[in-house]
Parts: sequence; C-alpha cells; structure tokens
Amino acid sequence: MNESINDRVRKLNDKIANLAVGAGFNSDSINLVAVSKKQPVHKIIEAQNAGIKNFGENKVQEFLDKYEIPEIKTGWHFVGHLQTNKVKYILNKVKLIHSVDSVHLAEKISQISVAKEITTDFLLQVNTSHEDSKFGFNENQLMEDINDISLLKNIRVKGLMTMAPFTDKIEIISKSFAALKKIYEKIDRMNLEKFQMQYLSMGMSSDFEIAIKEGSNMLRIGTSIFGPRN
Repeated sequence: MNESINDRVRKLNDKIANLAVGAGFNSDSINLVAVSKKQPVHKIIEAQNAGIKNFGENKVQEFLDKYEIPEIKTGWHFVGHLQTNKVKYILNKVKLIHSVDSVHLAEKISQISVAKEITTDFLLQVNTSHEDSKFGFNENQLMEDINDISLLKNIRVKGLMTMAPFTDKIEIISKSFAALKKIYEKIDRMNLEKFQMQYLSMGMSSDFEIAIKEGSNMLRIGTSIFGPRN
C-alpha cells in the first residue's frame, strides 16, 4: 500500500523534530521547502493540505504555470539555476531565491528590483563540494565579491545555500555542509549592509539528517514528501 502525502509529511515532520532536538535547537526554527518540480498540481495541493507552506521550483516556466493556479496558496521559492534573462519573470512572485551564484546575477536582480520598486530576498549559492557540475561561488571568490554585493540596491541577502557532493559517504557530505556553516558565520560577523544572515539552506531528501546535524535551518525536500518521481 502506497503512503499518502499526508503520512509522508507527518513522518518527515516527526523526524525533523527529533533531529533538531538532538542537534540542540527548536524544530520550529527549521524551514521546510517542498521541492515540487515536475509534480502534478493535485500532489502540490495534497501537500498543502498536509500543512506544507512553502514550495520550491527550479524551472521558470514551470513555476509561472503553477503560480497562476488559484488553489495553490503558498510561499514560492526558486531553487534552481537562474539565468539573468529570466530574472524579470519571477521577481515579486517568489518569496526567496536560493541560487544566486554570481555578482552578475545579483546585479541583475538589483537592477530589476529598483525598476519595479521592490526589495528582493535571496541566498548566495556556494559550491562547497568543489564539483564542476555544480553552480555557486567558491569561498575565495565570494569573499572577494561580497563588498560589491553589499552595495547593491533593493536586495537583501538572507543567507547561504549549497548542494551536497555527489557521494554516499557521510563524512564527505558532512564536511561540505560544515564548510558552508563556517562561511555563514564568517559573513555574519562582518555585519555587512544588505546582509541579514537568517537561512542556511542545505539538505535534501537523501542528506537532510546530516544537514540538520551540521546546522541547517532550511531543507529542500522533494522525494520524502511526494515519493519517487516517475
């Protein structure tokens, strides 16, 4: 018998709560983003009815299609690689962009936010796994660019995001997540203008237990909520 989305969400919330207590913080401080890419609308509505308040998409057109559906009343996050020519389509529609991976992209978000007279919240993506297949700043590059980002108008940097290395070795994944936490704390101590370090977005269905132990307070979960993708 297949588990319902409601059952999966309940089990996931229980597991997150137990892990949070083990890591020494309140489970209410962990933000859950259900990654709904390629999921049909009825499953998103099921997850919403099960208590999920935030959904994440990684393709602009798919996000825009779902954004127009009135039954989905949610806080949308954009979690995928964002091209500069697509920025204008999602600003003022998403609650948080997780994947700002260059100064050029941050500048484009700032430029359009100024034109729209809005302020846009985003995370900086850092490639702590050092894999060529992943987007994101490396630490040295980020520290070189950080002052320029802090001068941009109509933006708020709300924290950092990373993706775990492509491995099943717990110690390698832990090292990658711990590296992001260290960078997060370093930037937080700098007290930069436009930086309101609030979120450490790391951990997906396969590695969120490790991420919580390493200090994550924002999880991007797909399979553990929706089940295996067809």
